[in-house]
Amino acid sequence: MLRPSYKMTKSYVSKNGYSAAGLSAQKRSVYKSAKDESMPADEKADRIYAYEYVTGGTSQEAFNRVPNFLRKLGVEVEMGITTAVGELPVDKLINYNSTTWFFRLKGTNLYYFPGTFPKVASDIPYKFQGRKAYMQDVDAPFEIPVSTAATNKSVVTIKVNIDGTKMNIHRSIDYSGAQKEYGQMVSSPDYYLYGPDHLAAFWRYLKYDESDPYSAFLKKDASVMKSDFAEYKQKEQPDQFKEEIKGYHEAEPVKVNGYGLDCVGIRKDSADFVYHVDYEMEGLVKRAGSSMMLAVGKLIGEQMKLEGNDRIRKDRIWRRMAFADEWNIEVALPKGYQASAESLKKLNTTVSNDCGEFAVKASAGAGKIIVHVSKSFLHREEPVANWDKVLKLVDACSAFNEKQVVITKK
Repeated sequence: MLRPSYKMTKSYVSKNGYSAAGLSAQKRSVYKSAKDESMPADEKADRIYAYEYVTGGTSQEAFNRVPNFLRKLGVEVEMGITTAVGELPVDKLINYNSTTWFFRLKGTNLYYFPGTFPKVASDIPYKFQGRKAYMQDVDAPFEIPVSTAATNKSVVTIKVNIDGTKMNIHRSIDYSGAQKEYGQMVSSPDYYLYGPDHLAAFWRYLKYDESDPYSAFLKKDASVMKSDFAEYKQKEQPDQFKEEIKGYHEAEPVKVNGYGLDCVGIRKDSADFVYHVDYEMEGLVKRAGSSMMLAVGKLIGEQMKLEGNDRIRKDRIWRRMAFADEWNIEVALPKGYQASAESLKKLNTTVSNDCGEFAVKASAGAGKIIVHVSKSFLHREEPVANWDKVLKLVDACSAFNEKQVVITKK
């Protein structure tokens, strides 16, 4: 039986918890609001977790304050210990330096881990999923739950207008589950855990009003953060969105017309991370006499292509997470033009096996081309015996990248 000391971390977890005495006014207000007996235990945990993350960061010390305060509120929590991906399993360690403490709300399947990127409090970071763990005072180890492809989704909605050989694109991206981590590239400065939109959202959640989010910090720290975030919004974030577009298409946009965060995904009732970009691209539409060639396959972004020795595999396949991606593409045709029925028909395909699926369904009508693309890899790990099946999916994705639609005059 694993019986590690409660005092193994700098700020240990007390069996009786901490009271709110001596806390700052802001933290005390969060604590007091959580004393409401009608508030569910998970809501109390989420709120206190959110405050400690915003003000204390990702350290084990800051995290351990959450179960301490919850216990004082009468919320039953169970402490556990594990290691992250890349570390030895928890039962193979010779010391506790690389361990991580977490807690579970008793009688639930809700787990809370030290913070990583901004997220719903009980979302399990991918690096802990599937890892062996022990709950304190329990004999047998168990495996931390692993998310599924259905919970780790990205849904991309693309609306396109063609202007000569230029393409005006509005793209909205909705990440859920562990895929939300990918959205952080456009939402925060490199030297902060979160950005100004996150901070405002956390404060609305904790206060349910538009109070100054910087009031949670010392005046000097608040002044520095406010200045840093203002500079970030003006200088750094525009470049982040431009780089996002460049990475998606592997080409520079002609112009970025707009961008924004629509939801930062830090609470259960709005858990997805959503942002949008508006921009202009050249090279995706080309003239061919009186007709045009639309590189529709490039609208799903550059896909992995495996060639040469990369097609040979001797070890198991491992990825961060099982996932599912969708693209909903709508292309408005120029007046007087129509899509070639034959070239549209060639887009339709389905490749499906035990490892996942890649499917495309295309149609045209009312002056528009409509294309729905879906891709999924169903398992975090695959035995090397399934490599050929994985290759079929990867090849189908990369083959679609080269697909074009012929647009002709009526």
